[in-house]
Amino acid sequence: MEDFDQDLCQLLLNCLKRGSNEEMAKSFCGTFPERWQAFVNLAVLHRVGPLIWNRIQEKGLATLVPKEAAEKFQTSLLVNTTKNLRLYGELQRLLSVLQSEGIPLILLKGIYLATAVYEQIGLREMSDIDVLAHSSDLPRIVQIMVGLGYSPLDPIHIDVTLQTAQHLPRMVKGGSATFELHWNLVSPGESYSIDIDGLWKHAVPLQVVGYRALVLSVEDLLLHLCVHASYHHQFSSGLRSLCDIAETIHRFNAGIDWHAIMEQSIIRKWDRGVYLTLRLAKEMIGADVPSFVLEKLQPNDGAGMPMETARAQIIAHQQISIHFAELLESGSLWKKFRIFLRRVFLPKAQIAALYALPAGSAKIYGCYMHRILDVLRRHGNTVKKFNEKDASTRALAERTNVIVKWLMP
Repeated sequence: MEDFDQDLCQLLLNCLKRGSNEEMAKSFCGTFPERWQAFVNLAVLHRVGPLIWNRIQEKGLATLVPKEAAEKFQTSLLVNTTKNLRLYGELQRLLSVLQSEGIPLILLKGIYLATAVYEQIGLREMSDIDVLAHSSDLPRIVQIMVGLGYSPLDPIHIDVTLQTAQHLPRMVKGGSATFELHWNLVSPGESYSIDIDGLWKHAVPLQVVGYRALVLSVEDLLLHLCVHASYHHQFSSGLRSLCDIAETIHRFNAGIDWHAIMEQSIIRKWDRGVYLTLRLAKEMIGADVPSFVLEKLQPNDGAGMPMETARAQIIAHQQISIHFAELLESGSLWKKFRIFLRRVFLPKAQIAALYALPAGSAKIYGCYMHRILDVLRRHGNTVKKFNEKDASTRALAERTNVIVKWLMP
């Protein structure tokens, strides 16, 4: 837990756990006034401020929180509740049109969790609305969203996206909401996979803001949350990702088919990521993960498992591209150069996706020079920090590489 007050980190973790905690009361009483701001900042960093305040109230410890800190927590809950209500209003507008045309949509992550899993709509912070659609429905959904006032951040070429990414460029409307339209939960070409037809087959109908939608089965939801935290973000998304898992288990505990989760983890080659995420959620914030699940999924090379590395990554809540982390940590100049070239001279389909071009456009070849400049511009500051022996940048690159190598041996 480098660069962080370990006592405050532990207090934050204890706050997120359910149930009473006499030690917490003692810790609250022993927290100096000047450290309360640091505690609030830590909660804000991990985007769990509203949830922390809810937990403090549940534990009967609100009177021990100084007035200024309590007001900041209360404000974070109010602001997030207002924001989430606005997001649900935008979702309602989209679902009303999709329902009239018979187009199904699966709600992913925060937009579902905030009302169906968390106890209050304002307890789960989210930046955008993630949804999953059939690839064949994407053109019509984009057309509908444009009619509702949304526009893509980059030009959309769906044929390119289906080859290179799991979602379209974000659809945005100023001062309103941002939608991320997925057609898959993993990107093409990954070593791990998913049966997208199986997701739709097991999806569960749900009434949301008065309209029909679908959500992942609880088993697929938990698997998605684990994969998102581990393989997609190398645990850099912070404590909120573990809270999602803990809250989902708490909400659906008796109805979870853990044997299906274990089976699908192995079939999809997600078992390492699922195991490590579930274990971290259990040990760090008290998620009610059955012991037999962890015993079944535990890899044979458990001695080399990066538990402490992943813990530090979660607490630090910083992210770096896995490819860039590999470049920074590579030993020789020649190896660095080869990695750089590999990241510049991407396949044509990926260049087309990055620069919003049709798949067969001749302009793709001219984009490689732009790609060199973009890579240097995007990562130049990080390279500078690394070369200047910036401790946090070096630690971030090292942690990311350790986690990636273990997840995908």
